[in-house]
Amino acid sequence: MSRRILAVTWTMPPLVFPRSLQISRLLKGLAALGWQIDVLTVHPDDVQGTSDQPFATLYERCYDLHYVRTGENVVVTPLAQRIKRRLRPPANYAEDNFMRRGLAKAKHLIEENDYSALVTFAQPWVDHMLGLTVKTLFPELPWLAHFSDPWADNPFEDENKPQRLAALRDEAAVISAADAVAFVSQETSALVMRKYDTHMARKSLVVPHAFDPELRDALPPYPAPPGQMRIVYTGSIYPGKRTPDVVLRAIARLNAVPGVRNQVSLDFIGYAPPEYPAMLETLGLFGQVRFLGATGYMTALAAASQSSVLLLIDAAADVSVFLPSKIVDYLMFDKPILGLTPVKGASAEFLRHFGHRVAAPDDEEAVYTALLETFLDWQRGTFRSGETVSSGDQYNLYSVAELFHQRLLQLSESSREPQ
Repeated sequence: MSRRILAVTWTMPPLVFPRSLQISRLLKGLAALGWQIDVLTVHPDDVQGTSDQPFATLYERCYDLHYVRTGENVVVTPLAQRIKRRLRPPANYAEDNFMRRGLAKAKHLIEENDYSALVTFAQPWVDHMLGLTVKTLFPELPWLAHFSDPWADNPFEDENKPQRLAALRDEAAVISAADAVAFVSQETSALVMRKYDTHMARKSLVVPHAFDPELRDALPPYPAPPGQMRIVYTGSIYPGKRTPDVVLRAIARLNAVPGVRNQVSLDFIGYAPPEYPAMLETLGLFGQVRFLGATGYMTALAAASQSSVLLLIDAAADVSVFLPSKIVDYLMFDKPILGLTPVKGASAEFLRHFGHRVAAPDDEEAVYTALLETFLDWQRGTFRSGETVSSGDQYNLYSVAELFHQRLLQLSESSREPQ
């Protein structure tokens, strides 16, 4: 039986996005299990974002990349299509190009190769829409649609009725046509699949994020400040979603505790809007808290490896279905994690399972108390560092890839059974 898959994903390394990082390591795990993998993806020159070529080099032998150019300046759109667009402009020109040009490449690859399955990774959702078109043309090819965040049920998307109705329609079409759908947490699966009947619900499987333990030996050197409890947050800051206001005010309060000032530092590794660095002077945190901007992924991991405490910031909510990929990256360093996340939800359950502290991101008193208790543990040398990496081995990329591998085998075998 052939073990070859065609994967569709908007980004891959060297681009540093949570999805490109997670997809590349899942594919690495599948490659180790004997799968050949062709990846249809946007050319990195056509996507704005941070790149990390040394990281990409570590994975490049695990799959073959087939680039789709989405820019108008590289591949000229045919005249008939330009006229059509003038009459009815697409909402997103890059995604429109990806659908047309990506479909042409996908058809060529499928005609040239014996694939066991098609796998599409969102976001963006255009990956699934391309998969839906491919499935229509090649109905015998098993299709696994991998979700990250909820689609129509995403609580952070604008409450625009036409967009919401379009998302519901497109999501239903994808889940109906796909042979399997994957989610990164049970909470997300339950939220999305509650809208569908039992037959559709049976398509669902949970494949969590994974860490790659082999990255620890490939990290560049990174200085650790002596005599300080150094907190590190990796990833972007988003106004209205993941915001550092509460933890900054908590550190400012902590500075007023006798014997604490200058013993706690905090580094943000990733993009942050300029208003947050501007807060440091007002709060008296200049030099103690640093916003270091976007870096390569390996540099961010190196900073995490040299921390005393790793910080998670989620958006405030009554219940959160989100399980950010950074939380699993953090797990591989066996460091205490302070999770500013809704106390009911996927991240909170994950962190409590491994013995880490949780506080609601909008509860200033709870955040301050958790930070103070963490500092006192560090000062006394009684840190609770959580479970060891071996205890979290179900999040090792090879364990996670095995879950995906088994479902791919089922899909491939089912497609070959007499109808």
